[in-house]
Amino acid sequence: MLAQHTDLETYVQRELPMHGEISLADSSEKRSDARYPTLKTGTIHPVSPGGRETMTAYVIDISKRGMKVRVEREFEIGDKVQVLLTDLIVLGEVRHCSPSHGRFHLGLEVINVLLPTNKKKRKR
Repeated sequence: MLAQHTDLETYVQRELPMHGEISLADSSEKRSDARYPTLKTGTIHPVSPGGRETMTAYVIDISKRGMKVRVEREFEIGDKVQVLLTDLIVLGEVRHCSPSHGRFHLGLEVINVLLPTNKKKRKR
């Protein structure tokens, strides 16, 4: 069973604090939320009409309201995408896309999150 959220706060608190926060040494940094490094792998696909292409996505870091993902191709700013991980489904909007070593880094703003509930079935 999945529970719907509007951000990744529950996921970050449950799964990522043990990895440590990324230092924001650049004083021009505009993010207000801590970012946590991760090496999760999943898939990403566009949510737009005709967006059936699915590819591997490597989540580099994650925060309460966003994530940085490495992918094989360029996306347009404003594209809506779905990121599927083993323990998380995120609907996000591409806020930036930059080339990096033959691939692309996407900055995603979270629109919606689906997390599995922790309810266990009762034994009868």
